[in-house]
Amino acid sequence: GGVLAPGNYGPDGWKAGPDGADFTINSDHSVTLTNGSLVQLIDADDLNGVALTFSADVTSGDLQVMIHQSTQTLAATSPNRSSALYAGTQIPGNLLEVELRTVDTACTFSRPQLEAGTSVNGFQKADEALDWSRCLRRFYRLGGTVSYRAIAGLVCDTADRAIGSITLPLPMRSTPILMHSGELGLIGPRFVRPDSIFFYGDACGGELAANAPNAFSVGENFLLRTDNDPTASIDFSAEP
Repeated sequence: GGVLAPGNYGPDGWKAGPDGADFTINSDHSVTLTNGSLVQLIDADDLNGVALTFSADVTSGDLQVMIHQSTQTLAATSPNRSSALYAGTQIPGNLLEVELRTVDTACTFSRPQLEAGTSVNGFQKADEALDWSRCLRRFYRLGGTVSYRAIAGLVCDTADRAIGSITLPLPMRSTPILMHSGELGLIGPRFVRPDSIFFYGDACGGELAANAPNAFSVGENFLLRTDNDPTASIDFSAEP
């Protein structure tokens, strides 16, 4: 939980809406949304024209749910689940947007579920392996956990660059954007601190390049790793 700026991602693929989001994840795994909204973007190739039902356990306040420009409000009905039906429409770009917003006061809810059809079924926990694969299609991080983490073996092809292949664990939903943070280092015949890191490839992988002016000799081998920084990482993001 916490405060997210507009468009920034939080847990489980939820990101802050256009006004940001201020929320808390409670000890019982419910969410208290105090201000703003949370948005989930769903790949919806098979949902065009399909009627959808959204349900959640709303225990306090009112939860406004907007799905593809159709808005309904779920009131607190504990211990029963609240639900709303959305007629099937064409989804532009095959990307379905689900936005959860507070109405006047804070709202506490849990176990949100979107399903095809017009009936409300009991909450069905997502298959963990399937859920993890969906996450990897959108975001993949190397590093970020330990002080020294090997990332990739690179070979110098110029005096300014070392480059090597990298394969992503699953094909991502689109060609990812590479981001890196923290201290990264190249270990080889000498230690080199890269000036920049680039990714050349597609949704399945490609080449990772580390640049440092006049730091290499052609043919030298280096290992790119996090350098005594448990927060350092290289991230591949295909978030919509």
